[in-house]
Amino acid sequence: MQSQRKIPAEVLSHKDSFPLSATAIRQAVIDYGKATNPGSAGKPLAVILTHGDAALPLVRQAYSKNPAKRINR
Repeated sequence: MQSQRKIPAEVLSHKDSFPLSATAIRQAVIDYGKATNPGSAGKPLAVILTHGDAALPLVRQAYSKNPAKRINR
């Protein structure tokens, strides 16, 4: 027999946190630029990838301002 759990009524008034604000996206780009390992890069990268239209111009701007971090191929 399966137990039935009721969802609390308060969840009906919860607001979705997605999409994130422009401020949160901007901060993710900054945080990704400062990341030194995959563990610290994961969350900001997820924000960047899920908000591509808003994040891409910010990534391009950050990339153009910091040529020392560019990879020469």
